[in-house]
Amino acid sequence: MYAAGKYGFSEVTNKIVHKEGFRGLLRGWSAAYVRLGPQTIVIFIVMEKLRQ
Repeated sequence: MYAAGKYGFSEVTNKIVHKEGFRGLLRGWSAAYVRLGPQTIVIFIVMEKLRQ
């Protein structure tokens, strides 16, 4: 089980939006997509080769 945290999800979300704006919630997504791009391409190529 998880221990009760000091802050809840909505409280943390409100603090981020208040301090950094809505774009603060999206910080880090571009890095995640840059990482997923090559992985997706490799998986697609491998699956196509295995299908043949």
